[in-house]
Amino acid sequence: MAPSLSVVIPVKNGRRYLGEVLAAVAREAPDSEILVIDSGSTDGSVDIARAAAVRVHEIGSGEFGHGRTRNLGAELTTGDVVAFLTQDATPAPGWNGALLAPFQDDDVGVVFGPQLPRPGALPMVARELEWFFANLPAEDPYLSNVNAAYRRECWAQVRFRVDYAEDQAFGDDLLNTAWRKVLAPDAAVFHAHDYSVVGFWRRAFDEARGMREARGWIERISVPGTLGGIRRQIARDQRWMRAQGWPVGRRLVWLPRSAAHHTGRKLFAWLGSRAERLPAPVCRALSLERRAK
Repeated sequence: MAPSLSVVIPVKNGRRYLGEVLAAVAREAPDSEILVIDSGSTDGSVDIARAAAVRVHEIGSGEFGHGRTRNLGAELTTGDVVAFLTQDATPAPGWNGALLAPFQDDDVGVVFGPQLPRPGALPMVARELEWFFANLPAEDPYLSNVNAAYRRECWAQVRFRVDYAEDQAFGDDLLNTAWRKVLAPDAAVFHAHDYSVVGFWRRAFDEARGMREARGWIERISVPGTLGGIRRQIARDQRWMRAQGWPVGRRLVWLPRSAAHHTGRKLFAWLGSRAERLPAPVCRALSLERRAK
């Protein structure tokens, strides 16, 4: 007998894709329990969710935390398996069956699926997504709540202990249990950020700070190593664009953006992993989430 499924989607001003996401979940998992936790949307997201006939739980914006809100979502639902999606992650055909199939093994505690670039995604983002999930080692503790499902007993034993990079911390903590984590290649979602250049830098700051808090990770910078790494990333972007059949002129137009993208992310990650040394106003200015400390 297939396990029952609850789908939890934290939302804050998710109007752009929320209707599409909810329709895809309803199509893929018609018998699932769907919970939207909204943290102060002002763009009509709550109305979209209610129009889709899903359950809505509202919290204040100050109550939101990536870890604590997902813990709340698990507490408010009843499924044998709790799946988390983000408000802009649209399940691809076959998502539900592929996500639940590994749970037939009793020792599987977490299943997560790949992220596919949305049509029109920035070339740097599309290339990174495709490369990352194609080359992720099976033993890597990586885990992403953009698209992941947890056996309830496993979540209850481990829970999310931090409010940013909560999924990465869970992946680490899982190593100290008997539960297994599985990547389900066919349980994909369409998802790709399209921030501005500075938006990507600021997100890198938040991600690095979260990884420092969750894992003690510190971004390193050295002149030859960093410059070499940035050059390799730019070259990979160019090769990806060429493989897509982009003409030389179009590829050259993206060259400065690619350079700015990778250079800024490296610098902001370096700062983010040292955020505890920075004044709160500086952290707030550098953070995409406007988080001071």
